[in-house]
Amino acid sequence: MMQVTEQSITLDLSEIAESPVLQSSTACVSDSGCVEHLLYADDGVTWTMVGAPFMQSVAVGDLRLQTSEGSCSLGCNMAEAIEAELTNGVFYSYDPQLNRYLQLEQGGSLLPGVGYWFANTLPAGDTGAKLLIPAPSGTSLNIFEKAELLGRGINLGNALEAPEEGLWGIFLEDYYFDRIADAGFDSVRIPIRWSAHALESAPYTIDPAFFERIDWVLEQSERVGLASVINIHHYEALMASPQSERERFIALWDQIANRYSDAPDSVFFEVLNEPTEKFTEQPTLWNDYLAEAVQQIRLSNPTRALIAGPVGWNAIEWLPALSLPTDSQLITTVHYYSPFEFTHQGAEWITPTPPVGVSFDADALRLSAAYQDWSWDTTVQLESDAITVNYARQYAGFNLRTLTTDAPVTLNLVVSGPADLNVGCGQGGNFNFVGEVSNTAGTQNFSIDLTPCGNGIETVVMQNQFAGAVSVNLVSGEICDLSACQAFTESAGQAIATDLQQAALFGDQNGTPIYVGEFGAYNPGDMESRADWTATVQNSLQALGMTSSYWEFGAGFGAFDLGNDQWREPLLNALLP
Repeated sequence: MMQVTEQSITLDLSEIAESPVLQSSTACVSDSGCVEHLLYADDGVTWTMVGAPFMQSVAVGDLRLQTSEGSCSLGCNMAEAIEAELTNGVFYSYDPQLNRYLQLEQGGSLLPGVGYWFANTLPAGDTGAKLLIPAPSGTSLNIFEKAELLGRGINLGNALEAPEEGLWGIFLEDYYFDRIADAGFDSVRIPIRWSAHALESAPYTIDPAFFERIDWVLEQSERVGLASVINIHHYEALMASPQSERERFIALWDQIANRYSDAPDSVFFEVLNEPTEKFTEQPTLWNDYLAEAVQQIRLSNPTRALIAGPVGWNAIEWLPALSLPTDSQLITTVHYYSPFEFTHQGAEWITPTPPVGVSFDADALRLSAAYQDWSWDTTVQLESDAITVNYARQYAGFNLRTLTTDAPVTLNLVVSGPADLNVGCGQGGNFNFVGEVSNTAGTQNFSIDLTPCGNGIETVVMQNQFAGAVSVNLVSGEICDLSACQAFTESAGQAIATDLQQAALFGDQNGTPIYVGEFGAYNPGDMESRADWTATVQNSLQALGMTSSYWEFGAGFGAFDLGNDQWREPLLNALLP
């Protein structure tokens, strides 16, 4: 609530029992029943916070006020309740953009997820008065059921997110949708550069011809039974200067949402593709913009499934910085391209371009996904029976940044051959050394107590104390907390599963489905490796119950060969085994 006068006010907030169970009574106007909000009654005007409990909006005209006795004991609509002087029929809700409460327009609707203050003038003795909110007829899908519509999808990339469609070699054709549906995909993700087709100053009108083009795309998708995700893609000006583009960003969503407010549930809105630059520098800024965009969309699409992801190019490791607005119809998206040196080898738009010739084998060892190698003056070689850390000089450090262990208690190592290492913990650029690993020959086990490190450490470092360069062979290594241990190495396939499990954990903690909106490997990679990586990712997604969309259909990552009008079978089989 807001204090808007200088008058002293006392609030008496009595406990009111919640009644979330659907009730059926003669006063309820819905065959599906009503939720009963008990109303606080006292002499004079009293207020109750009313929450709209359903995914659909509810017309105020369908509400009923029921008293324990008197003229409204069988239920009155708002007009009748006003005439009986039991209420003024006014609802107020808070508008964060204006920083004030606004009165709901007469004939309006209560929106899902929004709280409303409702005033009544019921006599103090009426302790059984209630507001009845009717449940919509029919059964609605919850957000997890809606997310299932996305299933296994594919991106129609390099088309509508180009500055002009066709400029990047792809112009969408109707038969693309037939090929996708016939292959067995469930959905298409449609990246769209709206900012290239809208006025740069108010009212930021989107080109009607471009809107008609998007209409056609959605019609083709619906024609063949595919769900569709439309997003705002490559809004580069927004990433570089959020404040100057904020009004335009919200205005674009206002137009898009109104245009497709009557679209079926199989059309999903993705708020912004890969927030980065200024948003990554200030993740809370993106959280604010996301909340504002969701609020704008909800004005015309109260129950539309919306998709949003973290900063840092929608990377999984940035999920902890994502704060989702309170909304029951949100799906969280992440993008997955790890290991990047494999998936983006030869990518000419990256400087410097990652070298080609990198292969992928799901069974090969690599550093665990739970760690990042933040070493200085070291290189690491992984073999089937050891980790060789090559220290270039004295005091070079092999750092392991833990992503999953909040309070490490033990570092366990098995060392073969010469080693003289100081073990420490890093936080804020400073190191606290807590143990030593010293070996001259043979194989020896070491267990270092890490409890002096405390909570929230950034790295565990093993620093070379030999004068000069040396190679240290670690037969095995692991960091343990009170509940489990995480090995230094795992197979490349298990590393992918570990990455994706972090996204699944975020979904569990926040009650949101996870949609991997992009994953793919660029075509300079050999096809056997690309198919192995794609199958490994897709299998992990399926095991974790996630939906997904492969990047992409017919361009550089393409699973479909447009020139020969046929699927690249190894990739198709990896995506749809």
